[in-house]
Amino acid sequence: MERRLVVLTVLLLAGRARAADPCSDDVKAFCADVKPGGGRVNKCLVQHQSQATPACQAKLVAEATKAKELIAEFSDACSSDTQRLCANVRPGEGRMLKCLTRNDYVLSPRCAAEVAKIDTAREKIGQLQAACRPEAQRLCANFMSQAGDLLSCLQENEAELSPACKAAEPGIASEAATLVDTVNTMTSQARIDDTVAILQGLNSVAFSRNQIAMYFDYLQSPAAKPANLDQITLNPLLVFGKGNQFAVAVKVPVAAIFPDPVHPPAPQPPSVSGVASVNTAFAWAFYARGSVRQYAALSLQWNSASEASIGAPWVLTPVYAVAVGLAGWVSLTTELSWSKSVGNVGGYPGVNLLFLRPILVFNLPSTTFLSVDTKLGWDFLKQIFVPVMRFQGGKLIGRDLSISAWYQVTLNTVGRQDAFNFGVGFNFSYFFDW
Repeated sequence: MERRLVVLTVLLLAGRARAADPCSDDVKAFCADVKPGGGRVNKCLVQHQSQATPACQAKLVAEATKAKELIAEFSDACSSDTQRLCANVRPGEGRMLKCLTRNDYVLSPRCAAEVAKIDTAREKIGQLQAACRPEAQRLCANFMSQAGDLLSCLQENEAELSPACKAAEPGIASEAATLVDTVNTMTSQARIDDTVAILQGLNSVAFSRNQIAMYFDYLQSPAAKPANLDQITLNPLLVFGKGNQFAVAVKVPVAAIFPDPVHPPAPQPPSVSGVASVNTAFAWAFYARGSVRQYAALSLQWNSASEASIGAPWVLTPVYAVAVGLAGWVSLTTELSWSKSVGNVGGYPGVNLLFLRPILVFNLPSTTFLSVDTKLGWDFLKQIFVPVMRFQGGKLIGRDLSISAWYQVTLNTVGRQDAFNFGVGFNFSYFFDW
């Protein structure tokens, strides 16, 4: 009889553990190597949702449904208030919610109720974290960043909780944790989207949203350059991918070269226009944590110009980029790339260039931005240093449009003789989700 009671107790405890977390077995099966914290385990489970047990699938669906309901409820209740009171506030990092809170005395009743609910949930989770800090640090150190993860950890270790922690009632904070995590995810994602959209407007490798863009460049050739030919280029760009992780880019430039009107060459060569060398790229957003994003890309320039004078050889370019949010209003992206001509250059000069490209972006009010984009290039074949600086300003229109204009200049005499005096241009980008 005693043995049966022991077995029954073990089974009841096991059943209770499974009830507390129906995905515990799935975590062991699919996510054992995933470091807990930051929602990484839950993200892993979502990726393996089709392979998970029915109970775990039901839990994941319920959580996703609840998050969507909370987002839709908040958006529906506060959309008119945000347009009326916070139209010039850039979304991200909780700025929109802070704006609504500052104007709580003039909010509509429905939006005021939503803001109060979020504030109450944050207060509840804050009290829970304070009351359970010793247990959380000892038992749940890897789960501190997500309220839901911390709550589950505390519930699974209920027997080891102090009276003060139990008095904070972790068991009834589930809805508050879901709401806090959902709001935090919304604001973090908005910040990420802002950064990505700005970088895409700068024609950086750091792109992960689908876009159709149009770039227009005018480069004035130096008087010392033998050809003295200026160039206008229209660059249509298509970026297409899925899941905001992988993207394929195709750029088909249409170029025109013509004599410099200030320093025309003698004899004067004819103007030439046509499709220049096509460029394709495959990019991968392979790391994201906090305000840090890392990207890798591999691009190929095709020897495909319709006119030899506006063409170029086959060039392969691997690129690595890391974007860091230094503060809410400024970010730094650094790209390192190496362009090397491959195969038969077909009469064109060979290419062997190393580029270091720091891009400093300032987020300004009314969803505008200003960037200082420095491209430091070393030509291994000519043994010359070509530094180019570009100043660019632009505006994000909603979440789907970006417009910008720029001025760029070569900083040293050797570079100007080999490249160009200065350039101007503008860009229009439309982003879309698939």
